[in-house]
Amino acid sequence: KRIALAEKSDMDRVGSAIHAFLGMDRELVSDQISHEQADAVLKRWSVSEVISPEDLVGINNQLKTFITAHYPNAIIRTEWPIMIQQDDNQLTQGWIDLLLELPDGYVVIDHKSYPGTDVNGLAEKYAGQLEVYRKAIEAMGSKPVKELLLHLPILGKVVSIVRA
Repeated sequence: KRIALAEKSDMDRVGSAIHAFLGMDRELVSDQISHEQADAVLKRWSVSEVISPEDLVGINNQLKTFITAHYPNAIIRTEWPIMIQQDDNQLTQGWIDLLLELPDGYVVIDHKSYPGTDVNGLAEKYAGQLEVYRKAIEAMGSKPVKELLLHLPILGKVVSIVRA
């Protein structure tokens, strides 16, 4: 489901709050504690008036439902660190928002708190970033990256990045 935001929302702060909440490990946490954590994250990022704790918990639950439906046996890793030396000798490091390990490969998921409508343009914009993540994971040598996905929590969508 799409999340309704205030008209002049600071999307950097909203995005940071969503990332912070989705990056927490709450597998064994009750709904009440999850709601309290969501409220604390929103207050920390000063966006309590923009998005509700219920929305954050809902985003998390929708994402878990998606993962369970499409990758039922995945090992879920949040904020997975990567480092790779690019072809031009540039060292790139960062964190993959969500890395799913499957028996035969990996799925990379990057959260983008995008409230717009041009999903194809957004996918094109971030394809390079996700391709770097693919290269870093595959450089480990054990398994291929099977899919690159953008999770768009504000829109309630997951978009596949197709390799050119």
